[in-house]
Amino acid sequence: MMQGASRVVAAGLLGILAIAAGGAETDAQSGVRIHPSLPADFFPCGAMHMSTISHWQHYLPPVDEWAAYMDKDLARMKEVGFNSMAAHVDWYDIEPASGEFNFERLDRLMDLVDKHGLRILLWPWPELQPEWVARQYPDGRWLSVTDFKPGPACWDHPEVRKLIDRFVRTVVTRYKDRPSLLAWDVGAEAGVWISAATPVDRTAIADLYCYCPHTAARYRDWLRQKYGTLDKLNEVWATYYKNWSEIEPVRVGAFERAQIYWLDWRQFMLWNTAEFQRIKAEAVRACDPNRPITCHLGGWGWGYVHNSTDEYQIGKHFDFVGLSFFPFWLERGQAYDSSIGGMTLDGIRSAGDGKPMWVEELQGGPSIFGLSYRSRFPTPFDIRLWNWQCVAHGATGIFYWNWRPETTGIEAAGFGLVNYDGSLTDRARAAGEVAKDLNRHGSRLLSSKPVPAQVAILCDPRVFIQAYGEQDASLYAGSVRGAYRAFYRANIPADLVVSEQLMKADARRYKVICLPFAYLLSRDEGHWMAKYVEQGGYLVAGTWCAQKDERTFLYETVPGAGLAELFGCREQAFQTIGQASATLVDGRGLITSLKPGAKLPAQRYTQQLELLPGAEVVAEFDDKSPAMVSARRGKGRTLYAATLLFLGYDATADGNLQKVLLDAASAAGVEAPIRVQAQPDNNEVVARVLEGPSGRIVVIANHSWPDKKADVTVPGAAKAKVSDLLSGKDVETSADGAAARFSLPIPARQVRVLAVE
Repeated sequence: MMQGASRVVAAGLLGILAIAAGGAETDAQSGVRIHPSLPADFFPCGAMHMSTISHWQHYLPPVDEWAAYMDKDLARMKEVGFNSMAAHVDWYDIEPASGEFNFERLDRLMDLVDKHGLRILLWPWPELQPEWVARQYPDGRWLSVTDFKPGPACWDHPEVRKLIDRFVRTVVTRYKDRPSLLAWDVGAEAGVWISAATPVDRTAIADLYCYCPHTAARYRDWLRQKYGTLDKLNEVWATYYKNWSEIEPVRVGAFERAQIYWLDWRQFMLWNTAEFQRIKAEAVRACDPNRPITCHLGGWGWGYVHNSTDEYQIGKHFDFVGLSFFPFWLERGQAYDSSIGGMTLDGIRSAGDGKPMWVEELQGGPSIFGLSYRSRFPTPFDIRLWNWQCVAHGATGIFYWNWRPETTGIEAAGFGLVNYDGSLTDRARAAGEVAKDLNRHGSRLLSSKPVPAQVAILCDPRVFIQAYGEQDASLYAGSVRGAYRAFYRANIPADLVVSEQLMKADARRYKVICLPFAYLLSRDEGHWMAKYVEQGGYLVAGTWCAQKDERTFLYETVPGAGLAELFGCREQAFQTIGQASATLVDGRGLITSLKPGAKLPAQRYTQQLELLPGAEVVAEFDDKSPAMVSARRGKGRTLYAATLLFLGYDATADGNLQKVLLDAASAAGVEAPIRVQAQPDNNEVVARVLEGPSGRIVVIANHSWPDKKADVTVPGAAKAKVSDLLSGKDVETSADGAAARFSLPIPARQVRVLAVE
């Protein structure tokens, strides 16, 4: 038995080495690798196996029984067409007693991975902490704002950090030389997920963390670095502290949570969480400098308060930046359409700032949260759509959550690609077919990237935190979403960036920048934006842009940060509205697709503006006061709306509001990389373009239920050959100037992938 098993393992290892050799040959042809350790034509496709998460989602069967069970499942993974798998390596299981490491199960799993010729993504996860840690360091347990202690020890305890470092290094050292090892993920859904660990009688309440003495001490150190002296902190905070030790994280209510000490506290927690990810990544890098180190975020754009997750800070510390992508979870929180998925993917891609992006948890089965929520089962059509949407937005590796449905816990029966008994489903077979397609064209896909965005949307975790403290973070979240949706639905790519990214970039990188809800802006940020416009950029903003500075202090002129002169207007008053609208009076060469008299809905509030020199009124409210104002500054232009313009589009999907934004972008020189006119309508027909050394790849998806016919225009492709990437069949085209035009059917819930070369 052992000799036969050794032969099978050896054969599997030879298969892995052959993949690497084949990749090296492909690399010589394409010249592109996403990481030196990975073959240039190897597109990782696989699934997490829930039985590696014994404490939360599986039980602990005898090792031999478990290994036989895993042997069958890995054989099925290979059978459907997967080349990889992912596995949890939980501290809880690996070190059940202090200093006593148990690798029996993981060793067996690694042998099985070798046997089946798969690659493996390992997730050393110290966040799933063994219970002895908190018993050993009772003074270090997580502490909530309500003084609740959920159990585990906080990672800010210095001794706990040492134990975490030891755990990570021990795991990495043991497996770093395995040829089947693909990469390390030590930032799995990075964040303070302990916020969801609330008392059994308060299951729906999330608490703020962490108020333990060790986190508070780190907070004081952070404040010292920020302010330099206690006198300076007292000046900004309007306090009278005599000693740094007197400062405690803010706990109280609405007045305090609108102040600088609330913003400082939660900004510290964002930094602190990112810093914890850094020390884990550095521990891996010190032991294995040759494999990529990844993280993946649990979403994008919403975890800044309770989860303390700043994707942009965390992404700096990893080689790859990835995400969890669960369309049916997104559907639970809000009505799902593909723009929500697109925004999530583009948000993480933007946070990665050019780094490869892996989808490390793609929904495999129904979303289940106990008895409170159960989604429908994904279909093979869903699986194909989700995969190609991920690829179209830049994904270079895809892992499902999960291969089998989870066995126990709040998500039991959920998320599995296969049936409860492990038998294959149609969606598992579809996942395998997509995996084969991705690897059949791996070299081309991995050497291609989304076309560079000419539109930037300013995002700001700082504003989310402040808006939450001021009782309505939806103004920020909805405004960002509205800005993204307006361009997404016109097939215009956009980057979702923070000001640090903007200010270090060439001002000419983006032709238009949207400020959806830039409630806080510093004078330095305002100065950069003025320079950007002077050099030819276009800037679009709305109500309460730069109302406050980075200290939460009200500017004496709104817009502040020096932007009133840039936009050509300043606020005199504002009012809350019910239903109201503005009327376009003169497009001023900026708004060209609407005629005077076109109606533009206002949203939530309107401002009364005073016009400054150089201002041009574009639209008026019913009382003839300015509703939209444009100004020419240097080589660029600005557009300011005296209402929540971007939130208005998110709430109404009004076509005229979208045309205002698209026209402003067009005037700035933005051109869609592809234009699609679908019949009977464009609803949920979305196209994205990747480009690389071999030409362009066009992904056109019909996320809606009716069949559609798409008339497609690809600029600059008049002389190009267009073919179906998956079937190889040519697509008949005609020239329209420098563009290629063609028509093709896109059945309901299906996708077309085209090569343009």
